[in-house]
Amino acid sequence: MGDIAIKRITNKDKDFYNIMGPMLSKRQIVKELGNNVWDDDGKIWYVAMINKKVCGFVAALEQSKNVLFCSDYILPEYRGQGIYELLFAARLSDFKNSVITSTITDASMRTYLSNGFVETGTRGKYHVVRRNPNND
Repeated sequence: MGDIAIKRITNKDKDFYNIMGPMLSKRQIVKELGNNVWDDDGKIWYVAMINKKVCGFVAALEQSKNVLFCSDYILPEYRGQGIYELLFAARLSDFKNSVITSTITDASMRTYLSNGFVETGTRGKYHVVRRNPNND
């Protein structure tokens, strides 16, 4: 598979659109996630790359009282190889002392629950989860 590099970037980084541009609002990704992947100001992206090719990404957005984990996606050919867990761990490490919320798919549920998140509700076919600071 090759070495996985995790790059932490925002839309202010000079190479952001070269890296993430092809992923933003790509039809296949929008269809799977159920919504667009936007390049919001303030959003911090964690991008997994193998040989300079994007294989997955997650993001975090600091809000007034919490941090929103969002835009989780692994390209189909890289699923099941532990890339999502690496990205998730990198993002969680940066916000371990924050209240974190997210709206997630069934595919992400196991990872969130095993990292101290609890389900607080549903939104259509999605699960709403939350993690308080210092949960292990």
